[in-house]
Amino acid sequence: MTRRPLLAAAALSALLTLTACTGSPKAGEPNTTPPPSTPTTPSPTPSTPSWTPEEQAAITAAKSRYTTARAAVSVALRDPRKATRDNLVKAGNGGAWLISILGEIDFQQNNGWYQTGDVTIGSTVINL
Repeated sequence: MTRRPLLAAAALSALLTLTACTGSPKAGEPNTTPPPSTPTTPSPTPSTPSWTPEEQAAITAAKSRYTTARAAVSVALRDPRKATRDNLVKAGNGGAWLISILGEIDFQQNNGWYQTGDVTIGSTVINL
């Protein structure tokens, strides 16, 4: 004989009983106080910025440099034994990001690891 339906019915009954009593001023009396309402404010609609041709060219160039730099990191992580700092720098990686990547490459070399697959850039957003 299976007791699961009985157990499920008992659990549901207990849950409904506890839910009915939660927040009641006195046990066994339903709570008739409406929950506090939160004001609804309309969310602002994002506007599409209008870029000058010079700004658009700079944005396109920056996205291209970023994509190139990320691709160099993917190549380095696929075969960390052949990765070099010079190749990463030539591709546009630098600063704290370069230090982080070099640490990851070192870790993978020491552990015999490598990356399979590539990182995909899902979106780039311009913050003003």
